[in-house]
Amino acid sequence: MLKASLSSDTIFTDVFLPTGTGGQDARATVKPSMNQKIVATPSEDPGASSEFKTKFFYDAKEKKVMYAECKHDFVDLLLGFLAYPLGCVIKNMNDSGFASPLGTGGMANLYASVVELDAAGFIAGGYPAETLLDPPLSPFCRHPDCSTPKRDAVEPKNFMGLVSYSSCVGCCYELVEDRKYVVDDDLLMHQASAMSVAKHWRGRDKANVVEMDINITKQEAVVLLRAMLTSKTPLTDVFIGRLEEHST
Repeated sequence: MLKASLSSDTIFTDVFLPTGTGGQDARATVKPSMNQKIVATPSEDPGASSEFKTKFFYDAKEKKVMYAECKHDFVDLLLGFLAYPLGCVIKNMNDSGFASPLGTGGMANLYASVVELDAAGFIAGGYPAETLLDPPLSPFCRHPDCSTPKRDAVEPKNFMGLVSYSSCVGCCYELVEDRKYVVDDDLLMHQASAMSVAKHWRGRDKANVVEMDINITKQEAVVLLRAMLTSKTPLTDVFIGRLEEHST
């Protein structure tokens, strides 16, 4: 059901309606998601003050990002998405004016149902707005005293305000800050080395390669989050508009 709710508008039918005959088990038939192009534009939000630069290498002939060369900040942001609750995904898509990568199916409807039930007074006790509509990282915390959200918690800058935080010391990982990293177009990550960079230049005409420093703000982070859920080339899909403009 979880798999179907991420991409289907008819969850119960897809999960429980048998596709075969006789004694065959029912099988989920999930509709494939569309791979859409998503382009980030420079943020005009004055509140999006947290940002960092990442260098992109773009092949203007192939119209494809080769890789990004970055410090720990960009890697922190991308790895943080792995611990990102689905309620936060839907919330940030809505807040930023983007269509949810989860579509209009079951997961989006669950979110809308919580909003309506909470407004009607059918959800009592606790903090439904935080635990269901904007859940913190506390479910993944290793310490029992972080089992509830903390309203006055300060969010770590590496997540750029995208993830609600439990303010627990020692529950978040830390990357080595004085190293450089290489992020491929498909988001495979490596420590920057001659080998990790050289593979992208093999057989490539350097005259076609464009280098560009791009400021990563919360606007870009939200678009990247959506792209990594729907695309096999998220860096190209998100930044191709600005890279193409820079190359010309």
